[in-house]
This record gives sequence, structure tokens and C-alpha cells, in this order.
Amino acid sequence: MNREDFLQMIEENRVWLTVLSVVLILTGAAAIALPHLATLSAELMFGACLAVAGVVQVIQAFSAQSWRPMLLQLAIGILYVACGALLLANPIVGVIALTVALAATFVVEGVLRIVFGFNLRPNDGWILIIVSGVVAIIAGVMIGAGLPATALWVIGMLVGVNMVMSGVAFLMLTFTAKDETAVPATS
Repeated sequence: MNREDFLQMIEENRVWLTVLSVVLILTGAAAIALPHLATLSAELMFGACLAVAGVVQVIQAFSAQSWRPMLLQLAIGILYVACGALLLANPIVGVIALTVALAATFVVEGVLRIVFGFNLRPNDGWILIIVSGVVAIIAGVMIGAGLPATALWVIGMLVGVNMVMSGVAFLMLTFTAKDETAVPATS
């Protein structure tokens, strides 16, 4: 899609993008204000999604043409249903498990970013990549060290921050596109 088509698409959908932006900012702010509730909601939604996906996988497994693929798909479906059911039945344990996974992900991501940053030397920006890796490691270690207390709020807080940032980004996109379409193009 070329730039003119992109700007036209933004212009045609400006109202809905603005509504989306406001909804994301408000719901993100609510998640930040009530991180315990947002964390629990995210965990329950994840558990429900796993359970539903597992049921669909089990149903789909019976359409396999041979036994081996059917048994593998059935096993995956049963695993999804079991994990989803565990998350739904024990939400606090699920929140802690998801927070441990998040902390570990941040640490591994940080290490990989640092390695990537050193591989970018001497190009511009390599130090910023390393700094972002160090920040990710620090965040992961802080989240992990604060367990189980961090498990009660960190996922909800991160979801909220992500939603607010996404809303702001979409809102800025609509303003930027509006500014660019208002200026006549010079040849």
C-alpha cells in the first residue's frame, strides 16, 4: 500500500480509529487503576481460550484420516482442555504460573537483545539495543524476585500500559494523517 492510499484509508476511518483510540486508552487506564482485577481477568480469559481451543481440537481430531494424526491431535486437544480447566479452577495458581513465565521471558529476551546489540556494533543504535536488553533483564528479575506478590498485579499493569500506548499510537496516527492530508502536495 503506497503512502497516499494509506493516508486515504486513515482519513476514511478517522472516526472509528478515534473511537478505538479512546476505548483503548480508557480500558487501559482502568486496567492500570485496577491491576489485580485486570490480572485475574486476563488469566481467566486465557484459561477459557485454552479450554475452548482444546475442545475444538478434540472435535477436529476425529476428522483425521488415520489413527496416528488423530491420536496426536486428540492428545493436544486434551492437553489444552486440561490446562484451561486448571487455570479456570485455580486462578491464583494460574496467575503465578503466568507471571513466572513472563519473568523468564523478559530475562531471556534481555539476554538475546544484548547479544543482538553487540552483533550490531559499530552501527548506530547498538547501545540502545543493549540498554533495552538490560532493562528487560532487570524487569524480569524484579518480577521474579517479587513473587508471589507481583503475580497479583504485574500482568494487569502490563496489559493496561500496552492498551494505553496502543490507544495513544492510534490517536497520533489519526492526527498525523490529518495533518498530512491537509497540506497540499507540491510537485
